[in-house]
Amino acid sequence: MVAVDVGACHGAVTKPLVEAVAPGGTVIAIEPHPDLAPALSGLGATVLTVAVSDHEGEAVLYQSQQYEQNTLYLANVLEARGDPIPVRLVTLDGLQARGEIPPRVDLLKIDAQGADGPILRGAAHILCTQRPV
Repeated sequence: MVAVDVGACHGAVTKPLVEAVAPGGTVIAIEPHPDLAPALSGLGATVLTVAVSDHEGEAVLYQSQQYEQNTLYLANVLEARGDPIPVRLVTLDGLQARGEIPPRVDLLKIDAQGADGPILRGAAHILCTQRPV
């Protein structure tokens, strides 16, 4: 089984996914904040430090002062704090076409601060052909 965790953050969902697909399964943890990657790697998942949307390129993450420290947005929030974080912007279909995620996705979890629509549009091929849970 292959599970993709978009918006993995600190790994609260990643860890149970790793346990659920073992042995022989794969979990891809996608989290754009570079400071969170080391903790995710320790969970046994493959970690991609990218932001996911409906197009590819470059983007900037902004941290909101209104919410908890790890709440990041691709859009410029009015009361951002800290420095903007440049990130690579990808689509799930593009990641799969380039072999950065396996050729089949069985489960797709998304928690991306309201970016679910663009993420799903960027996964149209995966959703239509593989029908992940």
